[in-house]
Amino acid sequence: MVTTKKFGRVTAMLLALVMLLTLVPFQSFAADAPAAADLVLKNGVTVAISSDMKEDQVKKALFDALVENPEGANYQDYSWEYECEGKWAASWDNKTWGSVDGFTSTKKILGVTYTYNHPALKDNQDDTWPVRLVQRDGDTIVSQSNEVTITKQLQL
Repeated sequence: MVTTKKFGRVTAMLLALVMLLTLVPFQSFAADAPAAADLVLKNGVTVAISSDMKEDQVKKALFDALVENPEGANYQDYSWEYECEGKWAASWDNKTWGSVDGFTSTKKILGVTYTYNHPALKDNQDDTWPVRLVQRDGDTIVSQSNEVTITKQLQL
């Protein structure tokens, strides 16, 4: 008899708990990073980037200098791209977007495919460069910011 009462009470409590949990929406305990398109970037900023910086340091320098609303965002959740001309032999003529860490691109001219090397932003000359913030899921771009222009300078 005592066991039946305990079982009945436990069952009633579990049933009440299940009913409450179905009414309460669950939220993730870990906050998602804001989409890159939701972050506001400053335009015309000068950023100190030297060739001896590591890739992670370059990304942090860009994030700290350019993102106006970093609340809830971690610079490691995003990647940066810049537009530059790639080099093939002595020819500079394939302007395209790619990683600030350096990248290669291809271009077909008269049926022949040429591969262009684009240096990392830190290894490129001090100049004005268009940059944008990108959020990826593997190789797929999930979100991207508007492009802004930075002035890359070795020393501020």
